[in-house]
Amino acid sequence: MKKNTSYHGYPLSSLQSNPYKIKPLYLYIYHSPNVIYLLTCNRCHLQYVGETAQKLNERFNFHKTGFRHPAKHGHCRILSTHFNEGLCKGATYKVQILEKLQGNGRTARGALDPSITQFRKSKETEWIRRLRTAYPYVLNDKIGGYTSRSDNSVIATKFPSLNRFTYTWH
Repeated sequence: MKKNTSYHGYPLSSLQSNPYKIKPLYLYIYHSPNVIYLLTCNRCHLQYVGETAQKLNERFNFHKTGFRHPAKHGHCRILSTHFNEGLCKGATYKVQILEKLQGNGRTARGALDPSITQFRKSKETEWIRRLRTAYPYVLNDKIGGYTSRSDNSVIATKFPSLNRFTYTWH
């Protein structure tokens, strides 16, 4: 059974069914810098939220190298291992731009702008929280500067509580 990861073009969390409205993708091209993006595994529908000041296609060249050689180039270890081992080895994936931030994330001299980088990382954390993509449930191994594998108790405090579903028997 195929699991939906979008609703009328809006990304869905693979753990919950809340659609998050974003601007239509056709407004952006994958050569856009300074973006927050969502990667969804086409086989198991696990998700990963990332950010980059690079053009998105350049960032994904780096991800692809990490998928092929996770020990050497896999800075996103859980993501790299996911596509290099087990059931999802060699699986395809879908990429969606969640947010295109203003500018290119760099100073006039071409260096990364620290204030824009901080803002972009805060937006990434916001999307990780919204879509609940942090390990051990999904593929992000960091949230807001904390590594999921090292301190799960701190990670748990980073997520807003979910609305409880109650069912009344008739």
